[in-house]
Amino acid sequence: DDRIQNIHDVLRKGDTVRDARVITVDSTKGEVGLSLRNPRHKRRDLRTVKTGEALEGKVDKIVPYGAFVDVGASVNPLLHISRITGGAIENIRHHLNEGDPVTVHVIGLDLEKKTM
Repeated sequence: DDRIQNIHDVLRKGDTVRDARVITVDSTKGEVGLSLRNPRHKRRDLRTVKTGEALEGKVDKIVPYGAFVDVGASVNPLLHISRITGGAIENIRHHLNEGDPVTVHVIGLDLEKKTM
């Protein structure tokens, strides 16, 4: 799961790649895109999420104003910094980090903007 900065450090022309999946085919350029990552699980359609619902997830990304949480839906909701403890927070990383399990309660949905 380590990020590769330069593919040429890992693969050379003629190498055999096991467990790769084809993700794109461009017949006009004669190119095939491969991925070594496991495919993502099917994401839940945002239209099936209900306001007031509690969702289990994991912190995907920390930003200065909160955290985006992967809840298995087609979008990752923002957990605003003001809702993490109910009070002021100086450093969000004192409370949450990427990968931490959390339960979030959906307080609003916007299907046009694709946000929750």
